[in-house]
Amino acid sequence: MRGISPAEGVIPELKHVHSAAGHQGRFMKGDKMRVDAIKYDITKLENCAAVVNSTNYFLSDGAPKSVNHAIHLAAGPRLHEVCRRLGTCNTGEAITTDAFDMKADYIIHTVTPSWRADKSEKANVLLTKC
Repeated sequence: MRGISPAEGVIPELKHVHSAAGHQGRFMKGDKMRVDAIKYDITKLENCAAVVNSTNYFLSDGAPKSVNHAIHLAAGPRLHEVCRRLGTCNTGEAITTDAFDMKADYIIHTVTPSWRADKSEKANVLLTKC
């Protein structure tokens, strides 16, 4: 694949993984997981367990030209339907869905804080949840 420049790392502590299908995996302290950071179109990744989607509270497809929008387009209409049924996701939380028409197995949807010049204590608390 052209454009890939890996930067490998290890996550020593990943506490919980929850999925929309009700699956829950636990990683214990000391467990290690390989993580590769690459520069590539994540909607076209093959042999990939999951892609992470920075989404919004409503799990909707986002603004045109956003990564969130591209993921929704690549995954197809079933992703939109599942996200609509799930409803919402709070800042700092994550929901896992099937990747549907994408070649990855899953999509991890996570909501990040929206700063918009918000320098309040609430914004700092939200950031620490991520």
